[in-house]
Order: sequence, then C-alpha cells, then structure tokens
Amino acid sequence: MVKQVTKSPVQKDIEAILEEINNAVLGYAMMVVMDDRDLGRGPGTVARSINIRSIDDKYLKDFAVKVKKQGLHNRSAEYAIVVGVKPSYIVSSSLQPLKGGVYDNHVQWTNEGKQDDAKMILYNGNHRRAYMREHSNVVEPYMQYKKGLAEKHTETDPDKQFILESTISKARKEVEEHGTWLVKFIDSGKYNICGRPHI
Repeated sequence: MVKQVTKSPVQKDIEAILEEINNAVLGYAMMVVMDDRDLGRGPGTVARSINIRSIDDKYLKDFAVKVKKQGLHNRSAEYAIVVGVKPSYIVSSSLQPLKGGVYDNHVQWTNEGKQDDAKMILYNGNHRRAYMREHSNVVEPYMQYKKGLAEKHTETDPDKQFILESTISKARKEVEEHGTWLVKFIDSGKYNICGRPHI
C-alpha cells in the first residue's frame, strides 16, 4: 500500500495559487516591453505592485551573460512574463493557448484598452523587462525612436522632418521586431493575488 504524503499548509497555498492562475489565463501573445504601453498601443503597465522586490543589478548582469551564451528565450511559454488585465482590453482572437515552440502573435488592444486610464499589472517578469530596457540590443533603437518623436514635434524644416520620420519608422520597426517578450495574460478580475484590488 502506498503511503499518502501529507501536504504542508504552504504546499496547499502554492497549489491553490497555481490553480487560481490557470483558471484565470486568457492566453499568450507577444508584447513590446520597452515602454509601459506596448509602444503606445495598449494600457499602461503598473510594475512592482505585486512583486515588489527591487531590481538586482548582479542578477541582470548574470542574465545578460546567459543571453549571450544561450540566446534570448523571449518567445517561449516557459519564460513568459505574467500580466494581469481586464479581458475587455484585449482582442481575444489575438491570443493563443499554451503550446510548445515559439509564439509570433502580437497582442491587439480594444479601444477600451487604449484609453489613457487603462492599466495592466505586471505580476511577474520585472527582471526580464528590465534586461530588455537596460541591457538588450534594442535599447539604442528605442532611444532613437523616443528622441525622434520628441524632435518631430518641434522641427519645422520639411527636409529635416522627412529624415526624422524615416529614422522614427526604422527605429520603431526594430523595436517591434526585437523589443518584445511573450506574455501570459491573466484575467485580473479572477486572479486577485494577496487580496490586492482589481484593476
């Protein structure tokens, strides 16, 4: 006869949390993580409200070394960041279920999700997001993109405006192709970790 192992209260809590997460998963999609609004297309990201630990510089440096050796696994479900969001903010057909291999679908936002007051919560993935923003090869094109947008609003010379638009377009394309990470989207109304309020 097989002896049953008694689960500790902590194990039971962990299992309950994992079940809660699985029941709340909306799906998976790529999202630009270089800024807080999916390159201006979606809700604003609220970071470090759930996972409040500070960014560890040593961990980031070690992570950067790993990326150089093993590549960036930003399209695999195993390394997806976890984001809580209202389902009404996302075009559901833009999401895919859990699968093996890599993802290439990009999240699409509804008009409600594009509003200035729309928010999403980063539950897990602070260091992966920080790596992309501070150490990846997308930092420079993203900075060019932001600088180009700022200069475009003040530039009056048509020739210089044309050059700026070309720079912005090229940099944006680079960011959209390489500044993304796979996201596991969670229904923030169903998954309310640690009793924190829904968004």
